[in-house]
Amino acid sequence: MSTRSMCSILSDMRVADERKNYSYLNSLIEEAQYAANRMERAIGDVKEIEKQRNHLGELKDACVALYDTYLAKCKELDKEPLPRDGWFGDSFERVERKYWEPEPFFRKKEEE
Repeated sequence: MSTRSMCSILSDMRVADERKNYSYLNSLIEEAQYAANRMERAIGDVKEIEKQRNHLGELKDACVALYDTYLAKCKELDKEPLPRDGWFGDSFERVERKYWEPEPFFRKKEEE
């Protein structure tokens, strides 16, 4: 199957209708169906990525709470807590929720 845009496929359907040439209309319908299925899959993938990013934020929130509990227990037992650097690859500071919001899926190209 081709990777043409849906607009291009519909344009070819209009040309076929104007010329009353329906010999390849079935293949155009099949191509349009294939393109629509690809778009639906892409929408599902974007939703799944967003769901996983939200879950990651929840896990990081739980990790902050766990570390706070650890600090409280260390203080209670008069022990020196381990440093929190290195968790998730960076210093593990308490940050606002906006830190975990997903970036825009489509980014504009930076102008040089």
